[in-house]
Amino acid sequence: MVKKVSIGLLLFLSIPFISLSQELNCTVDVVSPQVQDATAQALFQNMKNAIYQFMNTTKWTNDDFTSLEKIDCSIYINITSENSPSDFNATLQIQSRRPVYKSSLYSTMLNFQDNNIDLAYVLNQPLLFNINTYTDNITSLLAFYAYMIIGTDYDSYSQNGGTPYFLKA
Repeated sequence: MVKKVSIGLLLFLSIPFISLSQELNCTVDVVSPQVQDATAQALFQNMKNAIYQFMNTTKWTNDDFTSLEKIDCSIYINITSENSPSDFNATLQIQSRRPVYKSSLYSTMLNFQDNNIDLAYVLNQPLLFNINTYTDNITSLLAFYAYMIIGTDYDSYSQNGGTPYFLKA
């Protein structure tokens, strides 16, 4: 009986992980060579983790992706100055790539650097996104780039395939 309950509980707990089919496989890096405050460094680590979770767990499309189909992308945020304990100037570099058909090579799909962004982030702030509602600058910025990554990827498979995602961006 205990064995059946354990197996049932294991299957029940794994269902959310099986059904996850988010589109992005995003790595995130937040650096701050200009801001050396230890409290700020903890905040930046927390921001990095929040952005990673936001980009990789948000469902951006209605399509189902296997783990091998997820779009490889990276976000590199360089904090250039601190305006207040929760408001920062930064640069952001975003890249995405996809595998070349019948090859072990990858092709860069998007490579863009945004040199002047303003990030407001409070320690442990949840990053919540609703396409119909403005929540804050950081989620809007990340959602914009997520849709640009997805649109560019879909465009590489069919003519104007990414248009719905460019329109959402």
